[in-house]
Amino acid sequence: MVPVNVQFSLLGPVRAWRSPAELDIGSSRQRAILALLLVRANQLVSVGDMVELLWEQDPPGSAVNTIHKYIGAIRRLLEPGLEARAGGRWLTRHGGAYRLAADESMSDLIAFRRMVNDAGQAAAEGRPADALDLLLEAVALRRGACGEDLDLRGHNRDYFTAVDQECIAALARAADAALASAQASRILPLLRRAAFGEPLNESLQARLMLVLAATGQQASALSHYQVVRERLNDELGVDPGAEMRAAQSRVLRQEFPAAAVREPAGPAATPGPIGLSACPRSQVVSRSCRGCRGCSTRAAKPPALSPSARSTAWPASARPLSPSTGPIAWPSILTTVSCT
Repeated sequence: MVPVNVQFSLLGPVRAWRSPAELDIGSSRQRAILALLLVRANQLVSVGDMVELLWEQDPPGSAVNTIHKYIGAIRRLLEPGLEARAGGRWLTRHGGAYRLAADESMSDLIAFRRMVNDAGQAAAEGRPADALDLLLEAVALRRGACGEDLDLRGHNRDYFTAVDQECIAALARAADAALASAQASRILPLLRRAAFGEPLNESLQARLMLVLAATGQQASALSHYQVVRERLNDELGVDPGAEMRAAQSRVLRQEFPAAAVREPAGPAATPGPIGLSACPRSQVVSRSCRGCRGCSTRAAKPPALSPSARSTAWPASARPLSPSTGPIAWPSILTTVSCT
């Protein structure tokens, strides 16, 4: 088998490498087309979907020709020696659609999903410490919002929003694994940052309370409950839900794994950015929202994945800092959004 020498990053700004060199992907619209092919890797993506992604309901007369031009440029970028109209190795045409073939050694998104899947298996087998290791490795791949800085339109942008929600869900699962394995301090910095970026996400806020308490910061955990309760009341006119109330009860009763070790209390959490334009239809509002029609984002179902034991070696310029060496950049959760 010819070794894979092309890699793509989608968990943040879309990027590509051929061997060690990073590629210039081209214009913002061409980058958007590549991003759509990546977020739907190994699936057929119609030219119509690409047209809608760029122009929604108002495409120019030359839209289809422009899409074919972008596809040709991406093919030549990935395979410079490819002859005109020749079938490419990765990007292939199937009637009125295109398919980008990729696996976990090529795509950070696919690698992320494989690790999350493997973590689920580890947790189901009673190995929360292994699950935590895998989830932290998966979350560390994220460098920002999926397809960050692209002008994405139409229903296909929901695929990108769904990936952002997958990353948030993975972090929540990492918090559960950290609590179950008595390693709460490993997840606290990342969870704190994500929770402050998703101020109305009660699932993350509840887990932050539990992790704070598990690291010996019970007072901070209870104080955080009051902060979230006031925010929910002020912005949505609701009281904390069952998950938040259950977390408060656990903190008050100090219900944590018997093996947990009380760690020195760290500095109290400081408030994150405020000013989110919250939609009253939902108690979970994401700062990575992409204009999701009143914040009621429709999650797209990701393609089925097959487990694999391979690990991915990413170019040095693509590797984010690991949880053990420093913070991970999460630009998407530090940016206020407006919903239409």
